[in-house]
Amino acid sequence: MKLANSQRGFTLIEMTVSLGLFTIIMFIATSAFLSIVNTDRKARSVGQEVRHYCLLTTVLPELIVFYFLLTKMAIEQNMKNLELVLGVMEPQLHLQKLLSQV
Repeated sequence: MKLANSQRGFTLIEMTVSLGLFTIIMFIATSAFLSIVNTDRKARSVGQEVRHYCLLTTVLPELIVFYFLLTKMAIEQNMKNLELVLGVMEPQLHLQKLLSQV
């Protein structure tokens, strides 16, 4: 003879408790995953800023030197043109004095 309570399966209370535990565990796991994704996003952003800074610190000094060389060449060319027009050597001496101060 079989007893009435020996039926197979889960009770409503067991299912509710297991579903509640599953929900809590999934909430914690999702929060941890979103935190990891957010941290990765910030790390990538910082890495990109570091690359931009490195590029800036290597290229900017070269651009400044290039700018001054071009400026020097333009001044020298203007002085040569002025010498040709005026027929004097004084502008060249003035230019050399200015460049020696730099």
